Amino acid sequence: MVWVRQQHHSIPIHVAAMSPGKGTEILLKVSIDPITPASVKVRAAEAIFNHAAKAIEIEDIEARVELLERAAEASKGAGR
Repeated sequence: MVWVRQQHHSIPIHVAAMSPGKGTEILLKVSIDPITPASVKVRAAEAIFNHAAKAIEIEDIEARVELLERAAEASKGAGR
């Protein structure tokens, strides 16, 4: 079931990953457009903050994984 869910979402995620700048550009344009309703501006700002927070979380996880991989390699070498 997880594989099916991952496969189902892989195409939109792949497309979004190819052009993250365009999405950010759209959100920023919406947030500064004077004719955009306040509720839409708030939602655009929320999306920007959520994506930024997720990017920070991913960077933290990547750093932790890298440290764990190094530790695992070091313990393999020490055990020989």
